[in-house]
Amino acid sequence: MEPSSSNALSPAATGDLFTAETVVAVGRGVKDREGFALMVRFAEAAGAQLAATRGAVDEGWLPRERELGLSGKRIAPRLYIGCGVAGANFHTVGMDRAGTVVAINIDRRARIFQLADYGVICDVLSCVRYVLERLPAGGPPTAEQLIELFAACPGAVKMKRKRPC
Repeated sequence: MEPSSSNALSPAATGDLFTAETVVAVGRGVKDREGFALMVRFAEAAGAQLAATRGAVDEGWLPRERELGLSGKRIAPRLYIGCGVAGANFHTVGMDRAGTVVAINIDRRARIFQLADYGVICDVLSCVRYVLERLPAGGPPTAEQLIELFAACPGAVKMKRKRPC
């Protein structure tokens, strides 16, 4: 399935994933095109680049060249924000070198939380709306500001991240 042309026009979906300071990774947990549109809006407001799990690519939300993991890219952003990402091994090898990992998932047993510095256990759309409403005016927030906003989300928990070998 090809991504819609409106997604391809977003600056958040056309920049370099290898040099991005902040990456918002989208998984099937965003549910549908409407949820994906919210993730695009968030990534743009955060000055982040969009990446995808294989499932999100299969849904047609982003093109294959935005996929992280074994069949995609391996990146090392300063901040990785996993939105509705379960944390399958195929995906996590693409993001395990990130500086700080924020994971948002409604399933408290999702594997992504083992790799996260901050976990938000709630509906990803509610969490992202919460952060969007609190973004500072005057341009994209810093990685530190984003981390603080996610840490303040209802359902946020400081995690003990398991670093890869």
